[in-house]
Amino acid sequence: MEINIDTTAEDYHPIEHKKNKTLVRIYSNRGSLLFIEGIILPGLVLVALIPRIILAHQLDLVTDEIIYIMGGKGYFPLLLHLRFRSNLWLFNYEHPPVVKLLIGLSIFLNVHLGRMLSGLFAARVPSILSGTILIVAIYWLGRAPFGRLVALLAALCLALSPWLVYFSALAYLDMTMTALITIAYLILWPAIRQPRLYLLSALLMGLGIASKYTAILALPGMIFFTAYYFIAIRPRLNIKQRPS
Repeated sequence: MEINIDTTAEDYHPIEHKKNKTLVRIYSNRGSLLFIEGIILPGLVLVALIPRIILAHQLDLVTDEIIYIMGGKGYFPLLLHLRFRSNLWLFNYEHPPVVKLLIGLSIFLNVHLGRMLSGLFAARVPSILSGTILIVAIYWLGRAPFGRLVALLAALCLALSPWLVYFSALAYLDMTMTALITIAYLILWPAIRQPRLYLLSALLMGLGIASKYTAILALPGMIFFTAYYFIAIRPRLNIKQRPS
């Protein structure tokens, strides 16, 4: 049998060429994905933000908004001056303070920036922003467990949902609470590989409960998902397959 030694050195060139082609494809795919995300994310922000801003301008004062606005106006100066023992904290004590503090902050900033917005619209800004952040988070955090297409469709459906747009345009507690607990829940997926994210999830869940007490109803589902993974799924995986 004859071996052609002269050609063996040349055989490396096609291999190197293939490697270079592979690297080019990888970088090209990454560039394409970044370009796609650069279109999708601003698009989602606009699709979510525009109807919420329009409706927030159109709606008159709705029942319960006045209570939360008064709470925000009362709570925020107390926090600003560290008056934690004041009896004014007892106003609307049946609801936790986080969203009312955000409403108070928004009104405070509006006043000190020259009243560019009406007082009512300024009070609604936290809900508008929370509703928009919720949409972006559903897409961004939903891509890994559900796929980009499903995450995008879910985000678009919620961005244009009349019911969700309505609650995002009011100075209510519900939208901020919903955004916080939804993000806390979705973070449980990447937390499997990055356990430090469990702390972030717990923090967001705590803020959700401190926005409206009914957020605590999401806690059993989060605990069950985490327990199910560590008790039922993780032990069945090969050691190499287990997230480190």
